[in-house]
Amino acid sequence: VGYATFLEDLASTAEQRQYTRKLRIACRSLLAIINDVLDLSKFEAGKIEIDAAPFDLHEEIEHVISVLQPAAREKRIALFANIGPGVPARVVGDADRLRQVLLNLLSNAVKFTSHGSVTLSVAVTGVSPASATMKLVVTDTGVGIPADKHHLLFKKFSQADRRFGGTGLGLAISKHLVEAMGGSIGFQSEPGLGSTFHVTITFPVAGLTAMAGTERTRLPPLAERLTGRILLVEDVDMNQELIGRMLRNAGHRVDIAGDGEQALAAVADRAYDLVLMDLRMPVMDGFTAAAAIRALPGPTARTPILALTATVLPDDVERCRAVGMNGHIAKPVEREELLATVQHWLGNAAGRPAADQPENPVLAQLEADMGRTETAHLLDLFLEALPDRLRSADTDRPDWTRVGEDAHAMVSLAGNLGLSDLMAVSRALAEACRSGDHHRASGLLGPFRSSGEAAEAAIRAHRRSLSSVLPAALSA
Repeated sequence: VGYATFLEDLASTAEQRQYTRKLRIACRSLLAIINDVLDLSKFEAGKIEIDAAPFDLHEEIEHVISVLQPAAREKRIALFANIGPGVPARVVGDADRLRQVLLNLLSNAVKFTSHGSVTLSVAVTGVSPASATMKLVVTDTGVGIPADKHHLLFKKFSQADRRFGGTGLGLAISKHLVEAMGGSIGFQSEPGLGSTFHVTITFPVAGLTAMAGTERTRLPPLAERLTGRILLVEDVDMNQELIGRMLRNAGHRVDIAGDGEQALAAVADRAYDLVLMDLRMPVMDGFTAAAAIRALPGPTARTPILALTATVLPDDVERCRAVGMNGHIAKPVEREELLATVQHWLGNAAGRPAADQPENPVLAQLEADMGRTETAHLLDLFLEALPDRLRSADTDRPDWTRVGEDAHAMVSLAGNLGLSDLMAVSRALAEACRSGDHHRASGLLGPFRSSGEAAEAAIRAHRRSLSSVLPAALSA
């Protein structure tokens, strides 16, 4: 599926684009059939389990809208979400299964709509001290469904209109999932007037705070907004190439680790905005690597980690959560879903509390560009050079030529490391020495020394923080 997407991007003629688009659609259709049959088999075997964990309902809605925006734009139809007043942000339930239902209903609505719009509306219909009953409604302006076909909608392998393809399993599976979550699903539809599917579910509320909803709020596509440095941990060469290229084509900087051990070395040497972690790899698996990252000191331990997995079995989901992973991306990877999920987590990283932001952004950028090992070497050079540069100012009879040279050199040394106070006083001292204003220069010697001492303390502290995450051989 991924390579078909790349092939479509490279098509140079209308005929090539037509064939590659048909290839991509066929691949996705085959994948959908396989997934539907697998889900149905799980239901019939009684193997579907419904999880209960806190999640952000507003974020889930934003996510499903962003995943389907490319398909809606391709058909030139509008895709909206309306979150009504009082809809709680944090609820308890199975976010993955709810997302599956919403993606199913919304993708059907987009598929059957050739002009107009598709809207997902969420409203609270009942509230208790510990829970909220919500109605999620998907409305489209599509072809509609004849009354004599209504009885087929939730039956397995049944389709109201075979012109649009599909397996006839999506709605049957959605009904199973909604009912397994303790809810109900229904619809109204008329030919030429579109369809409305509604799901009613009661969720326990995790903290009774709600975000204010707005009428016809359009949630814009998240892909293309933010870029970041991402570590892709994956042992299969083809997946490395495929996922890496998807991310790089979207503007992200991507490093690749072939197993969990390499991933640990990578996060020790460089700060990442996001880690994408395969679960089953040689040498060290993804579960072990994620747990080890969470045990590291400092901000590195809080780096978002998403599992890359071909299966979403309850045991795996629980193990991912237990070792501190933040979510997962299903394989085979779909480009739109991958980029939307990455955007979501990069947006979370951009909004971290001030306590998580670097005290010295210049040093943080150096680490991002050079890695922690090279940054540590640069700090060592600065700490080695600093005493000699300060020594000329620590005397009763200074050599003003030497003081001026040392101060001039310190301007760039301090500036390269984001030491703004030392850089400013060094520049003032260098200018005073150059102009022959020794009286002014004398008054700056004390601030020059004290700023240098403060800079030394700050750089030594930062150097120690690097030593705590670098492998012993590199930090010695």
